[in-house]
Amino acid sequence: MKRDLAKKLIERYFYLITEGCGNGDCVNDYCASSKRCTNVVSANDAAAIAIQLFRLDARLCDQHPMKVARTTNNPSVSGNTLHDANTSLACCSNTQDTLYLSHDACVQTNPCTVFQVNPVHTTDLSRSLSDAQITQTTSTCSQTESGGSSSSFKIVSAEPMTKEHSPFIAPIESMAQQEGTSSQFSKEEVNEDVSKHKDDHANPPEQNNSTNHSTNKDILDRLDVASLEIPECVLHEVEDINLTFMETMKNTIKHIASIQNGIKYLNETNLIELTKQQNGPDPCKDNNELLSALYHVFSTPEALGNSFIKRPLEHKKDLLKVLKHTKNLSTSMTKEKIREMEIEKELDDNSMDEDDEVEGEEVYGEKQLDIEGLARAYKKINSSNNNEFYKNVLCLAISSLCAKITVELHYFKSKSFPISDKYLEDVLHSLKIIYQMPWLDDLSFVERIVPRLVAATCILPVAEQAKLARFWSEMSSENTLRRILHCLQEAITFQLISTEYDATFQDETAVVFATKTMKILYYASIMAGECDTNFDNEDIKQPEKIEKKPENVRDEDLLQDILINTRPKNKTSKTDPLAEVLNINILACRTPLIPISKFYNELLSDALEMDDDYQTWREHGNEKFSYMSHSFILTPSTKTLGLYYDNRIRMYENRRFCLIQTLIGQPTHPYLKLKVRREHVVQDALVELEMVAMQNPSDLKKQLAVEFDGEQGVDEGGVSKEFFHLIVEELFNPDYGMFVIMNSESGNPTYWFNSFSFETAAQYSLIGLIVGLAIYNNVILNINLPMVVYRKLLGKRCTFNDLQDWNQELYNGLKNLLDYEEDDIEEMFMQTFRICYKDAFGEIVYHDLIDNGDNVTVNHMNKKEFVDKYADFLLNESIGVQFNAFYRGFQNVMEESPLQYLFWPEELEQIVCGSKVFDMSELEETTLYEGGYHKDTEVIKFFWEFAHALPRASQQKLLQFTTGSDRVPVGGLGKLKLTITRNGSDSDRLPTAHTCFNILLLPEYSSKDKLDERLSKAINYAEGFGMI
Repeated sequence: MKRDLAKKLIERYFYLITEGCGNGDCVNDYCASSKRCTNVVSANDAAAIAIQLFRLDARLCDQHPMKVARTTNNPSVSGNTLHDANTSLACCSNTQDTLYLSHDACVQTNPCTVFQVNPVHTTDLSRSLSDAQITQTTSTCSQTESGGSSSSFKIVSAEPMTKEHSPFIAPIESMAQQEGTSSQFSKEEVNEDVSKHKDDHANPPEQNNSTNHSTNKDILDRLDVASLEIPECVLHEVEDINLTFMETMKNTIKHIASIQNGIKYLNETNLIELTKQQNGPDPCKDNNELLSALYHVFSTPEALGNSFIKRPLEHKKDLLKVLKHTKNLSTSMTKEKIREMEIEKELDDNSMDEDDEVEGEEVYGEKQLDIEGLARAYKKINSSNNNEFYKNVLCLAISSLCAKITVELHYFKSKSFPISDKYLEDVLHSLKIIYQMPWLDDLSFVERIVPRLVAATCILPVAEQAKLARFWSEMSSENTLRRILHCLQEAITFQLISTEYDATFQDETAVVFATKTMKILYYASIMAGECDTNFDNEDIKQPEKIEKKPENVRDEDLLQDILINTRPKNKTSKTDPLAEVLNINILACRTPLIPISKFYNELLSDALEMDDDYQTWREHGNEKFSYMSHSFILTPSTKTLGLYYDNRIRMYENRRFCLIQTLIGQPTHPYLKLKVRREHVVQDALVELEMVAMQNPSDLKKQLAVEFDGEQGVDEGGVSKEFFHLIVEELFNPDYGMFVIMNSESGNPTYWFNSFSFETAAQYSLIGLIVGLAIYNNVILNINLPMVVYRKLLGKRCTFNDLQDWNQELYNGLKNLLDYEEDDIEEMFMQTFRICYKDAFGEIVYHDLIDNGDNVTVNHMNKKEFVDKYADFLLNESIGVQFNAFYRGFQNVMEESPLQYLFWPEELEQIVCGSKVFDMSELEETTLYEGGYHKDTEVIKFFWEFAHALPRASQQKLLQFTTGSDRVPVGGLGKLKLTITRNGSDSDRLPTAHTCFNILLLPEYSSKDKLDERLSKAINYAEGFGMI
């Protein structure tokens, strides 16, 4: 639709130039019906001019029919052949001609305005719809015979770009060789056509009044917008352009662009020179050089790429001279004086004999940005009286720059042409400068600049994106990264609230590009955060499969094996290319520079069609954009929904497999059926799960269905919740001996593996199955494990830093040992490589971390080794047998799950244990009412007064009674969707609940006291399931 709109606008400009609007009194300088326009324009030139007018968003007449009769004041347009038109356009493109659109003023004494559009120096790109750079020149008015001024359209040749300044010369030559004469012209043909084209303008041929409309139509048909290969991010700006802003700034930009000051780059030195006149009342008159420099430099990647490079000593001398010349004569210590003293000291401390590269010259290799100088330059601009005016000029310049970068890189990627390293380095350096702007997150910049800025960032090759991520992680401050993140979040939110989306809103380019750019920032935050330096990607464990085929059954007799082996596998890669280039893993980072929660966008997460996004991720992986592959931007509740879809699809696959088995005479149960006794729930469950794991482990990925012996409850989710609640309560009881309680005195006790347990590894494996089945069936467990366990479940081998979550007191002691710098460390700590700890019975146990450890004293040379070995023993080695069995059982259910791609350890804890925020108000706001109840019903008011007055423990019992679990789901109690239904009039019946569907059946009690008494009895003594 956007391409059709662009084509339609170009067509309107074409007929405006060739045939006019039909109004003889028209004052539009570009309209053929206007008396001001008397020059003859060929159809070929009109087509080229129409494209340029479209780029400039030139004025259209109020009446603009596709075809109208020309007025008698204007001659007709030449009916050149279609071949001539295309040849003319191709010639202009191949010789890098520059198109000028000029018109004379109404008054003879006034100079006319000339708009110069610098084309992209490639054949196809000369027709692209990127932003134009506007240049104003002056020319002499030509008086017509009728006494009026005339409007002229002319093609003026410009100097071609040299190979030194353009990265595209070599690719163009190869393109001409590959595509042949069908789309390219030889050098001789180009020169001949250009000469002919110039001669035609110098001596225009006689035109007749009979214009061939079909010729014009053919020309427009050949100007197919779809052939321009313009990305959506550039084309959609046609619809979103701020016309009021452009109209306000148009005359200013004309004036700025006309100034030729010869400035090819900017740095702190020449910016100070330019700002000497910055505080005049009229910025257009008093700041000509500054405005012109800002516009020209910030609109050209070559100029901006050579700006604000790390200043060598020679430039510090130049800056010192400027500061001395402009400093305040007061004796007080001004900022300029302080800066002058700093530079003098730095010059004294460094050698003057170094040959430093002069800033502004071509610099190859990655350039070092002068961040401090750039910050002072931005501060200088922002503190000026006309700062808003300067920002608007920068806004236009950056918009043009980003559009140009996007179109050029898109074109050469689509043609697989090589791009010079110099050009990529200029682009990368330019983006670094723009992202350092302190006002980048201002709403005006977010609306006008950020969509194009992120598009230019995302089209960079992966290697350049990695360089940008490293730059942000190493050189930028936390405040700068937070400002960039805030800017990207604002851009996404602005697009979401200002656009109506359909089901495929994931394809909205502005949101997609902002998310991709946020991924670069996300990795930068990880690299700049607190990371384990000795982390190795090989620490990621591969699940050990315990699936075994019965020895007495042949492969051909196992239908399951046949179907599994022939089932199409998902071969798409889930590994992010940028993460591979950066060689990072999120598990290596304990604390990012910016908290993970700051990357969440709740509005996007709520609007996302997660089922469509999951399907894209599952089928295409990283080959096609999906938010599941950029999960950092999604809230944990939305990611949990994606995990839910993945689990459900696997359940349905197993169900279909069972149907096939039934059809061929080998019926199997479509569910993982467990029948247990409530009094012996642990023994019964572990026996049945062990049988399934040994005989047919794939049944573990079926939907769980639990039946309590002697009870009538049908499992639609609620019975399973009750089952998990009971079995976890017993398994993690310290009396059972499989787990011990850690940090009991801290008020937040956690369960840890008992390294001296008498239970077998099979028992721990089955507990891992229980945890995996709970996640797989979307059930929250009432267990409290340290964060170390979740990191290990995701595949990380824990290190010394993880002790902080496991035992804070021990961590502090070892940290003091590492930080101790005095020489008497051996006498102070008196520690050897033999450690002692208590077993489950309270007995002291000794362990040597190295051979003969009791005879090796810890000193400054080996204290780091001691701490690392101590932590590794406690967190990995001592519980190796127990945890490996636990992990093996867990992975037999979750090995194909996207768990490790979506969640951080902190988020995985929420999936297993639920949220720690218990807010009954959230539950009240989202509760639904049926059977005649509503929120203002008297008994409903009684109910919520009762619920809010309960202590925390009783509120959890109420939650257990109504939903089957006392845990808060990921995202808070508002995600439960409790329903309260009227269950008859006033009576002595107790309330009942359908825990499978979170429905509370509440009689309409006559008083609050009666409701309190009946409901308290129900939640305190309810046990078991029955039919009602």
